[in-house]
Amino acid sequence: MKKNLLVLCLVILSIQTFAQVKTEKITAIGQATINLSEVSKNFARQTEVFSIPDMSNSTPKIIPLPRKYPDSQSVEFYKGPSYAAKTLNTVSSVTSPAPSFNFTGFVDNISSIPPDVHGAVGPNHVVTTLNARVIIHNKTTGAVISSVSLDNFWSGLNSGSFTADAFDPKIYYDPFSNRWVFVACGNSRSPESSLLLGVSANTDPTGDWNLYRFDVDATDVNWFDYPSCGYNKNWFVVTGNIFPTVSGPFVGVKIFVFDKTDLYNAGALSVTTFDDEDGFTIVPAETFDNSLNTLYMMEEYSGDGYWRMTQITGTGPSPTYSVLGGISIGAANEYSYTSGAANSSSLPQLGSVNKISSNDARIQNMVYRNGFLWATQTVFKGNTVPKPAAVQWLKFNTSPSLSLNQFGRVDDPTNAVQFAYPSITVNANDDVLLGFSKFSDSQYASAAYAYRKSSDAAGTMQDPYQYKTGEAPYFKTYGGTRNRWGDYSVTAIDPSNDLDFWTQQEFASTPTTGGTVYDRWATQWAKVCGTPDQPDAFTVSSATVCSGQNAVLYTASAVSGATSYTWQFSGTGATFSSTTNSVSISFSPSATSGTLSVTANNSCGQSTALTLAISVSEIPATPGAFTTSTTPVCKGQNAVAYAVASVSGATSYTWGYSGSGATISGTTNSVSVSFSPSATSGSLSVVANNATCSSSPQTLAINVNDVPAVPVISTNKIKICSGLGAILTATGCSGTVIWSNGASGNTITVTPTENAIYNAYCSAIPCANSGPSNSISITVIPQSLAVSSATPAPFEATEHITTTGSVTISGNKTYKAGKSILLSPSPTTTIGTSPGAIFEAKIEGCNY
Repeated sequence: MKKNLLVLCLVILSIQTFAQVKTEKITAIGQATINLSEVSKNFARQTEVFSIPDMSNSTPKIIPLPRKYPDSQSVEFYKGPSYAAKTLNTVSSVTSPAPSFNFTGFVDNISSIPPDVHGAVGPNHVVTTLNARVIIHNKTTGAVISSVSLDNFWSGLNSGSFTADAFDPKIYYDPFSNRWVFVACGNSRSPESSLLLGVSANTDPTGDWNLYRFDVDATDVNWFDYPSCGYNKNWFVVTGNIFPTVSGPFVGVKIFVFDKTDLYNAGALSVTTFDDEDGFTIVPAETFDNSLNTLYMMEEYSGDGYWRMTQITGTGPSPTYSVLGGISIGAANEYSYTSGAANSSSLPQLGSVNKISSNDARIQNMVYRNGFLWATQTVFKGNTVPKPAAVQWLKFNTSPSLSLNQFGRVDDPTNAVQFAYPSITVNANDDVLLGFSKFSDSQYASAAYAYRKSSDAAGTMQDPYQYKTGEAPYFKTYGGTRNRWGDYSVTAIDPSNDLDFWTQQEFASTPTTGGTVYDRWATQWAKVCGTPDQPDAFTVSSATVCSGQNAVLYTASAVSGATSYTWQFSGTGATFSSTTNSVSISFSPSATSGTLSVTANNSCGQSTALTLAISVSEIPATPGAFTTSTTPVCKGQNAVAYAVASVSGATSYTWGYSGSGATISGTTNSVSVSFSPSATSGSLSVVANNATCSSSPQTLAINVNDVPAVPVISTNKIKICSGLGAILTATGCSGTVIWSNGASGNTITVTPTENAIYNAYCSAIPCANSGPSNSISITVIPQSLAVSSATPAPFEATEHITTTGSVTISGNKTYKAGKSILLSPSPTTTIGTSPGAIFEAKIEGCNY
């Protein structure tokens, strides 16, 4: 069904407190405690009528018609500037989800019109309240656990002249206090007009209840009609319209503000009341925020798109009532308060020329959730009478000030299908369910709803889902003037998870058979799960993976209300298992590309899948064996070349070294590696890469050798006699000692014939030789020595010393020879001494 969806910017208008408000504290004038199971059994034993009765000698109850406020009510000071309408596109052709469970609440037993459809859902029970009946259902199966007529439920309050004649029932489950609160009006158009209030002792509605009766007018000239209810952490609030019992103008709204502490204590009960002479059908919010001290209330104020907002503030025992202001929908979006048809009979149906009554555009109910107010109403559009009905829903900001956030309508632009009697609620995820009845010339009056996910576009609902199709025409007035329907319906949140929705709507049932034939209404419950939102986004280690790659992690954003997740992959060769929002996937060597998808699941179904295209790339082959200039290397060695054969499809190569102190230059299949003086042994590795994947590594063990240390050499003699030898020794070489005379080895014997100098170096393959060692000088004592003044010491010979030129002896000098020392002048040479010189000559053998 196509919907006209509207959204616009609105303003809240500053308002003076024009309402005339009277405040007083009153106490219950009647009180009783009952056990519902016992009441049900007792009246069953008294043959309480539950099936279709014989109506020949009885009159069904016609519930008072909800009245409109007088046309003379002044609202002009609320009107503000007009705003142009803005039409949005629909979300798509998405139909609201089917119910996960549904069952019949009650079939008309021909005892009252209209049914006034209401109910509530608790942890284990579903309760149906109607003008005809109070029924406790098994929450899982829908089976009836207990049933009693509305009047008999309240019969414990019967006392003296008062006999409960109850109507307009509404019941609520307070999820923060775990109590059922039941409200009804008593005794219309009577001096004994009352507010009837029941509170369960616990979560079991079949058990004990504390019942209270409150007088609505101490002067007994006014009566109480059409209650609206709401609650927050401090109060349970009931409002109702006050009319004169006999005749006269509309009186106003009476507001009962119950301190929840007193309400749930099961003792004597008093209540603070406010009388608002300016109000009409003021609707308190069911407040799903147990920290909010304000209880918001609103009403349709002008009949064409101006709403008045009020509030309860203060403390539990001392509430305060005040007017917040007015909000305008704008002239371009105004609607009519009624269809304009006689007796409001305007809703079409198959098989009958009789229209069904559409009532008016009063606010039906309101909820507060996550900082916003949501409300709904039936509205009437166009200028042709009767004006077609549509269901309008509203979302209001509460901060920084009250204003209209968005609104929309469930509507058929062709007017072939009409919608009315809505109720709305919102779950913890800000998903919305809007229940209503559906009317058309082509079908019988049916039960339907529209669903909205929090992620849907502003101002939109998904297309309606008709969960119970009407079964026959419906026309029943019991002598009145209207073919009554409604007057309202209920849509509630399941307190077990704060996510699932329940709605109870009216539909046209099959007529009675035998005797007088009566058309019948009936009600149908539907449980609608708030399916999880689509996960927002993936957090992935890679959207492109390699065949054979293991443990690739993918995470989807967590979704509120999801109890599990389902992962799927459209390709082949992927192995995974997970029911959480994260999954680890291993891709086989033969894996193919595909789409990874994940849905968030709960008991109601699954979200739209979040998808990710995954490309699986082939891994390059492992490089072949290394070709290299050298495998063992030396510390400090530079530019050692290493290479592997090119790998098909590889676009680059990644080299690595497991040791330390190696610097690799290059990203091709060949590199140059320089080893620092402190480099250590390790494995050189190379992998071949393509745009995505890398091969397994090819490795080569490299032994990094130390550069040889410089040896230290020593000798056993630094002087030797001619013909004798000296032993040279080298230490500190881990390789081979190479001596300056060409010899090798750690120890050598040298027999020089003249003075000689020796050193050595250490040689170790493959590294370079060490530097030269220290030097050792060996002095050789000759067999014969010819001296002159220029001959250096020592002056020694193994056999003979002679002269070869002039000799002048100075200082202390010693000459040694084994056989003779002959210093003799010649015609050209002289032998002499310097003053103070000491000369010693020794004939002795060589002692070195």
